[in-house]
Amino acid sequence: SYSQAQSAQIVRDIYYYHAVTNGWGDIGYNFLVDKYGTVFEGRYGGVERNVIGAHSQGFNTGTVGISLIGNYAQRSPTPAARAALVRLLAWRMDVAHIDPRSNSPVISGGNPKYRKGAPLFLRAISGHRDTGFTTCPGRLYRDLPGIASSVAGLGLPKLYTPEVEGGLGQVVSFSARLSTALPWTVTITDTTGRQVAQGSGFGANVQWTWDARFATLPGYRWRIGAGVGVRPASGTL
Repeated sequence: SYSQAQSAQIVRDIYYYHAVTNGWGDIGYNFLVDKYGTVFEGRYGGVERNVIGAHSQGFNTGTVGISLIGNYAQRSPTPAARAALVRLLAWRMDVAHIDPRSNSPVISGGNPKYRKGAPLFLRAISGHRDTGFTTCPGRLYRDLPGIASSVAGLGLPKLYTPEVEGGLGQVVSFSARLSTALPWTVTITDTTGRQVAQGSGFGANVQWTWDARFATLPGYRWRIGAGVGVRPASGTL
């Protein structure tokens, strides 16, 4: 029953409960979304960075926690909250290059439901009850497959699961997947920014190898791109 003007104070109250009462130092969730569609940054450190939250014991590392402000045990989120959630997930998963309809193997860090080291598969968009003894996120849980489909169709085209195998002084393999067939490039630059190698192709699958046996000094950078409409992936060797 909260008003839009009360949302920010609710976030501050959650901060006090998590940071002071629970002793977590900050809000456990990376993001919070109110029923009016307003998105709040929760845990401090940068919304595009891999900030480890405190939203799901044993599964905080490698995940992002989003809380819808409200009690959804008996009701579904408002259309505005759902739309904001879809937009937020579509953007944040694009930053991480994750396919929202995918599943991933994960290892539990330990909690009352899954002992430390227990393996399981999680959907890219999961509910808290998947990893802990809770009914969270209430009625929203049954809509997670539909939300994943909505997220997958927003902001296309996208680049998924970039992977690099090998390192300097070896043959390095680069791979990724695109949401649709596109021209793609893999570019290698040295510490001065000078291009030293590039591979290219066309299709939905990126696959290229670079002979780095004579490149032994650290600091080479790689970039996988597929045109101006696709967020590129990059990193350092």
